[in-house]
Amino acid sequence: MGFPEAVKTKALIACARHCCLCRQHKGLKIECHHIVQKSEGGDDTLENCIPLCFDCHADMRSIDHRHPRGTKYTPQELIQRRDAWYRQVISAGDEVAQTDSEITARDAEKSFDQYALRVEAGETGGFFETRRAGNFYTHTRILKLKITNLHPIDPIVGCKVHLLDIVPREYDGPWILAEDLEIAAGDYKFVPLVSYTEADNVRISPYGDSFMEILANKNRPLPSADSQHVLTIRATALNARFFEMSCQLWVDEDGRLRIATV
Repeated sequence: MGFPEAVKTKALIACARHCCLCRQHKGLKIECHHIVQKSEGGDDTLENCIPLCFDCHADMRSIDHRHPRGTKYTPQELIQRRDAWYRQVISAGDEVAQTDSEITARDAEKSFDQYALRVEAGETGGFFETRRAGNFYTHTRILKLKITNLHPIDPIVGCKVHLLDIVPREYDGPWILAEDLEIAAGDYKFVPLVSYTEADNVRISPYGDSFMEILANKNRPLPSADSQHVLTIRATALNARFFEMSCQLWVDEDGRLRIATV
């Protein structure tokens, strides 16, 4: 079964029957897609729904996992793109909602500019690195943020990455993690966020650091490794709307530095 009619009606009104990815008016040629598939635990709610045109909907299932080409949309990206378009419809009012023609390329690019920045946190791939510490039984793990420019044409200039707050509050911010970044269209950069000295094997050497070190440009906070912390991160730029996200930072029972988006 698909979405209930009430959910589909609300979604189609919210997007003004424009695809939330290509942002073209599609009239009858539009479908409601499950952001998280029902087979993976997704439900038939408005929060899990994104209106897509036939072509963009087909892209959702076009990647062959045995021979992957291209980059699959994540649920987080689909949610952000959908919500950004819903806000664009609200701000444009009848000019968008009542038109039967395609949104102009200029308007689409203008709205895209506003939401070109994205910040992500992770624990694998380019999100982390390890370095040998001061003895044979420990190493330093560094976790990073990924700053992405989603705009298809224009670079982002003057990008600054701020750490606004750490909860529970042991230090007063904000702090600067990076500044004066320039990111080409469709490109990304990794910015160091935090480091922590871990034991290679907790059974041999169970003692890691008693604190984490936030890798700010100056006045680096040292949150306790015994507590979980929520960090609020904001990226700003001279030619794009700011992006703000929160992540949880902690050291698990095996002595490993962990991070997750809140």
